[in-house]
Amino acid sequence: MSLPPLPRLEPAIYRWNSVPGDRISVRRLALGTEAWVGLRAPNSRGQYDNYFNTSLRVEVPGLSLEILALQISVALVNIRYQHPEVGCTVTWTTDDDPSFIDYTPPVSNKAALEWARNSVSTVSMAENGLDVAERISKQRQESPPESFPPVKIYVVGQASEPGTLLEVGSLVDILCAFNHIHWDSISSRIFAGDLLRGVAQQLDTGDKNYSAVSVPRHPWGEEILNLNEPVLDACKTDVEGGTWRRL
Repeated sequence: MSLPPLPRLEPAIYRWNSVPGDRISVRRLALGTEAWVGLRAPNSRGQYDNYFNTSLRVEVPGLSLEILALQISVALVNIRYQHPEVGCTVTWTTDDDPSFIDYTPPVSNKAALEWARNSVSTVSMAENGLDVAERISKQRQESPPESFPPVKIYVVGQASEPGTLLEVGSLVDILCAFNHIHWDSISSRIFAGDLLRGVAQQLDTGDKNYSAVSVPRHPWGEEILNLNEPVLDACKTDVEGGTWRRL
């Protein structure tokens, strides 16, 4: 008894292509692990979300949760230009089919910063990052299903208000909540490292007015060229369905 031949893997099916009716957006079809962790029902309830928490200690005066969130937002804009996957979205045609991963460039530098500001939140209460992760995970499972962005960032510290200046020596947690369709454990850690290094460089300019930031300027639209190469093209695969090769 022989098995039916497997369909040929066609790299063209999984490449970035223009979105019908949208002249600036591109999309590709999810493949492999992306396909099953991106199924509509489990993905929209956070079944495969992963969290990365980093604890930092305040070493200089003049910082608050609010200021740190602003600095993180600026660093996030710069990361988005270099790695636009952080700004992707997910759409589904049916509950059971693989999702599409879509990307739309910001229309301006101001719009890019607004997107980043909406991606970063402050939590000023007697919780740490792990407590917040547990609460978010529970809410995702109990709330109505919704699409989750590639990453949401939470600046967590014990302060009375987000704008309250933090004492030198106090601890702040930076919690990144990731949608697993866009990240694995390695890429999420690389992202967190790049983000925090970017913030450190911004704070190390010598200007002690940490709340004064410049809107990052990038030629938006050109970052589409920085999107990850589709996996079949990256692997240079040429798989014939149903063909066995003895090694």
